[in-house]
Amino acid sequence: MTTGSGRRPFGLSLDPLEGESLAGFALRLAHRLHISPHELARLTGLTAQDRLGRARASLSTRLTPAEIKNFAVTTRLDPREVRAMTLEPLASRYPPAARGVANVRAGNVYSMHADRWLFPTTARYCPRCLAGDGSDIQHAHGGPWQILWRLPVVFACPLHEVFLEHLCPRCQKPVNFSNRAQLFPRPAAAGVHPAHCRSSTDQDIPTSRPGTPCGAPLAHDPLHHHRPGPGLLTLQHKILRLLRPGGPKRPAQQYFTELILLAGLVMICWPRVQPVGTTRQLAEAVAQHLAIHEGTDSRLYRSTGAPVDAFVCAGLLQVTDRLLAADDLREALSSLAPEENRHRSGIPPTRHLIWDRAFKKQRSACSERFQDAADTIVPTFRRTGKGGLRLPSTGVGLRPEHIPAFLPEALADQHLGFLSVIAPKMRRRSASVFLVRRARGGSLDEAAQFLGINPQGKRNS
Repeated sequence: MTTGSGRRPFGLSLDPLEGESLAGFALRLAHRLHISPHELARLTGLTAQDRLGRARASLSTRLTPAEIKNFAVTTRLDPREVRAMTLEPLASRYPPAARGVANVRAGNVYSMHADRWLFPTTARYCPRCLAGDGSDIQHAHGGPWQILWRLPVVFACPLHEVFLEHLCPRCQKPVNFSNRAQLFPRPAAAGVHPAHCRSSTDQDIPTSRPGTPCGAPLAHDPLHHHRPGPGLLTLQHKILRLLRPGGPKRPAQQYFTELILLAGLVMICWPRVQPVGTTRQLAEAVAQHLAIHEGTDSRLYRSTGAPVDAFVCAGLLQVTDRLLAADDLREALSSLAPEENRHRSGIPPTRHLIWDRAFKKQRSACSERFQDAADTIVPTFRRTGKGGLRLPSTGVGLRPEHIPAFLPEALADQHLGFLSVIAPKMRRRSASVFLVRRARGGSLDEAAQFLGINPQGKRNS
C-alpha cells in the first residue's frame, strides 16, 4: 500500500530508542531489513534533495517538513518522533546547534562543519550503551547511537559512568572516520552490525571508492583507564540538565555560550591555568593535546575548537566551569589575558585577537555578569575604519560632560585601590581621561584636552 506521498511503508520497522539519533536509527532499521543504510535512505526519501543521491550529514541536524513526512510514513513513525532524532529540538538551548540548524535551513548544508563545538556526525560513543540493554531487539541490532554524542560538551555516559570513546579499538581510527559530509560512513554495506566500526580499512581510498569496513565491535570494555570522578559526573549531570527540555532556555543559552567562549581562552592561556580545578591526569592530557596541535604543519595552533577526545575535553570543561563559578569572575578572568600575557609571554597576539572577535560577536548572548567581567580583558572599542579614530563605546550610559577632571576620591579608593603604586592624583586624573575617551571616542590627548588637562609631558605618566 502506498500513501499520498507516494512512499510505501515498510513491512517491518523499529521503535526509536530514547535519545537516539537519526543516523543510529537508520543503521539499526537497515540492519533489520537486510539492506544497506544508503538503500534505506533512498527508500525513505532522505536522498531526494541531493543531486548525487547521497544522504547528507546535515539531515541529522534538521529535516524539512517534507523529509519528516516521507521518513515517518515509510518507517511507520510519528513525525514528532522523527524530528526528535535531529538536533533541532536542542537548538533553543545549545547555541552551536542553533547555528547549525540555521545554516541547514538557509541551504548552507556544509557550513555546520565550521563550528568546532558541534560534531558533523556522531564522533563519540559509549561502548556499554551500544551493547544494548539485554532485550532481544537490542541484542540483535545494538543499542542507541545517542544524538547527544554529537555535542562535545557531553563527554561521559551518566548511566554507565564511563568516559565516551572516539576511536575504534581495532583500527584506531575515529568512528565515522570518512563521514564528514554524509549521514552514514562509507563503506556502508549491508550486513554490518550497527554497533560495529564502519571506518574504511584503506585510509588512502577516497570516500567515492570506499574500501572494506573495519567491522570491529564497538561494544567493548572501555578503553580509558580512568573513570569520571564525582566532580566530573556532577558537571556532566549539570550540562545534561540544561540540555533537557522543560527548564528555562535563556540560562542554558548563556551558560553554553560562556562555557565555550571561556574554554577557548583557557586553551590559549593553558600554561597559566592548568592547576585550576582539575586532576593532574586530566591536566596532563589537556597539555599533551595542545602540545600536539602546537606543532601541526609547523604552524601555531590557533583553533579554539573542542577536543574530540572526551577525556581531554572533560579536563578542559572542568577548569572552565570552575572559573565561571568563581565568586569574583572579573578577578578569575584577569589572570587569563593580562597585558603581559598578550605581549611578553610568548603567546602570539593573534590568538587573543581571534578570541576577542569571537567574544565581541557573541557578547550579547552572554549574561550581564560575564559581559562585565570579560569587558575588562578585551578591547571592545570600535574605530571609524582601519587605523581610524576611536568611536564612542556603546551602552556606556554617561556623557563626557558628566565626568569630572578628577575622579572623586571615594570612587577612586573603591574601584582603583589595586593601583596603589600610582600616585593618587595621577590615578584620579587618568581614570577621568579614560572615561571621557570611552564616552566620546577619539584619542587620550583629545580626552585630556576636553577636561582642560594639558597632555604635554603627562603621556608617560
